[in-house]
Amino acid sequence: MSLSPQYPFLNIISLLNKNKFWYFTDLEKTLNLNHSDCLKQIKMLEQLFPEHIQVTSDSIELLIPIALFTSNDFIEFSSKHLLQVEVINTCLSTNSVLINRIKEGQQGVAHQVLVTNEQLEGRGRQEHHWQSVVGHSLIFSLAWEVQLTQEIQTIPLVIAVAIGRALQHFNVEIQIKWPNDIVIAYQKLAGILVESIRYQSHKMLVIGIGMNFNSGYVKNADNISLNQLNPDINPTQLLSVLLDEIEQALITYLENGFESFQKEFNQWHRDVGKMVRLTFKQETILEGIVQEIASNGALVIVDLEGKKHDVTTSDFSLRVLDT
Repeated sequence: MSLSPQYPFLNIISLLNKNKFWYFTDLEKTLNLNHSDCLKQIKMLEQLFPEHIQVTSDSIELLIPIALFTSNDFIEFSSKHLLQVEVINTCLSTNSVLINRIKEGQQGVAHQVLVTNEQLEGRGRQEHHWQSVVGHSLIFSLAWEVQLTQEIQTIPLVIAVAIGRALQHFNVEIQIKWPNDIVIAYQKLAGILVESIRYQSHKMLVIGIGMNFNSGYVKNADNISLNQLNPDINPTQLLSVLLDEIEQALITYLENGFESFQKEFNQWHRDVGKMVRLTFKQETILEGIVQEIASNGALVIVDLEGKKHDVTTSDFSLRVLDT
């Protein structure tokens, strides 16, 4: 489903995410809409999200949260944080948009967060495509400036820990598949893509996150959504908490390094103690038991002969053998 860039009903969704039940008259008064325009927008919502809302002759009720946003949803957040949130209706890739802004020399890109309601060509690690459906996914990227000499190999691991911390606020306990997947057992909930680009005398990190929010998107057993884990999560509150935890984590990381996150990562690491196989282009590279994540972010594997290997590249595919 692809929506018009205009998204006329976004303000209605914003209000529904705050208060699930509204009379039409109250919506019209709050949004300064005439009755005809209000009904048109509600009709569009009925057509696009029939399972998410319930409409009567004079009211609308949100049954399932819809992950669509406006920039106004994050005015308060931006006023209290380094990260500044901008919402756009559609784009090919939020990471690509931020990277292009950096290349063009735009001011104020550092600490910018770009949230999109629709992403057409999302990218993942190893050139995988991140699929998303309008209203069913959280899709955002943020830029963070660091020194040229800053080691960034462990940034995806730090962001994974920050996501785990954020979801604990909503009674969701996750696991991490090294290096950058948020999972529940063997089902994927979210992915992380970290890229870097030279920016004047510094380096700019562009951190992209895609998360399954509603179960309407999940079409196979390999994926899971937040709605399946906690159906009452407010998407705006969730995104604000995610960004808050990510901001705090990046500040801590740049001051203290990955050691501040290593213990938590290992606690959430799904594959510790499991037999795994690493492959590259379908060729087996290594088999052994995962011991831990080292202080440099390496995946430590002990092979069948008892030899320890520190895997530092994420170019390999990892598969658990004893499921």
